Amino acid sequence: MKLEKKMAACAGAVLAIVMTASASAQTVSCKGAAEGMLKQPTTPYHMYMTEASGAKGEQEKVSETISAGGAYYVYVNGKWLKSGMTVQDMAAMQRVAADSVSRLYTCTRIGSDKVNGVTAQHYHVEGKTEDGVKQEDMWLSSDGVIQQIVIYGEDDSGARKAYRTMRYVYTNVQAPAGVK
Repeated sequence: MKLEKKMAACAGAVLAIVMTASASAQTVSCKGAAEGMLKQPTTPYHMYMTEASGAKGEQEKVSETISAGGAYYVYVNGKWLKSGMTVQDMAAMQRVAADSVSRLYTCTRIGSDKVNGVTAQHYHVEGKTEDGVKQEDMWLSSDGVIQQIVIYGEDDSGARKAYRTMRYVYTNVQAPAGVK
């Protein structure tokens, strides 16, 4: 149960956060980002996540999640586990987050980049929440699927720093062998 709550909290935080504009970038509707979020629950993927709080001496945390066959699997402490979270649970969380993004956040199109060999539009998204200003960068493929998300925070010195990076792979996605 603890794992499912952490996964839900992570997914909610990931989906509820967005980014800022730069002088040369173009401010656009956040509709594309919101639509990408809504596709996530029904699209099989293998997500690789790296987290670092920026605290001195803290080790970077690496984890993985697979969404396949209508189930979610999380790699924890060297072992794959099946989550109790359902596609319906994730879709409900995504709908709430996508609504917030499309109504409350500012999205700026930065340009295009290659992510995992796929050309993706790079967006910077920013919004103010009750917890303060939230920022992330999101890359969407031409079919609107999220390729990568980088969430920002501050390190011990107060400097802006990437603290969570999620990279999504959509090819050859399968449930981990032997996990029920």
